[in-house]
Amino acid sequence: MIGAKRRHSIGTANVLRRSVINCQGHRLTPRTHRVAGYFLLAGAGIVLLVAAAFPRPWTLTLGVVAVVGAGFASLVYSYFAWNQETSQ
Repeated sequence: MIGAKRRHSIGTANVLRRSVINCQGHRLTPRTHRVAGYFLLAGAGIVLLVAAAFPRPWTLTLGVVAVVGAGFASLVYSYFAWNQETSQ
């Protein structure tokens, strides 16, 4: 979000801050967190909007799968971005 204050106690920062790959590159950290936010907003947000049309048990299941999938996708992105940065 534009103009939003960074809070490192909530959100994807807790997951991504503790990954070894992300801790090794200080230039990589803001980019990885930004992409993780896009994954969570676009991926999980859209899936949750679509899941609202399904019955209640499916909504919860799709929501959990969407959030976990977005978190996993951000960790995969972090690995590939780190790999690209260290190979240069």
